[in-house]
Amino acid sequence: MKTPKNDLQAPDLYIPLMSFTTFILITGFYMGQKSAADFTADKLSYIFSKTLFLWLFEAMVLKGMFMCLNFGSPPFLELVCYTGYKFVVLCIVMLAELIGGLMAGYGTMAVVGLLFCYFYYCTLRRLQTSSTL
Repeated sequence: MKTPKNDLQAPDLYIPLMSFTTFILITGFYMGQKSAADFTADKLSYIFSKTLFLWLFEAMVLKGMFMCLNFGSPPFLELVCYTGYKFVVLCIVMLAELIGGLMAGYGTMAVVGLLFCYFYYCTLRRLQTSSTL
């Protein structure tokens, strides 16, 4: 396995963490636009903790599936990086729904979601082929 200095495609947590933070803020803004009377600052901390738990849980399940299926053995933080890229897609979808409405959000989710699926497939294929060499 190459070090990040020598590997152009090495994952880092910068994009996932920034998009995670942006997703939390956009979700808070969306909730405030939808019903300003019901929105409190406590909801942001609830969204943060729930989303962080689901993100880490997804990475743990993925790590378990890699181990059970003997598909490879990527490091846990690498899986956290790859699963965190979904927040970029979620930010784009939330912004499209804020600007264009519900149908624009669904259309954006279909297009950007398919592109993310392709990216994730290529990433997992790269992980699998690097572990079998």
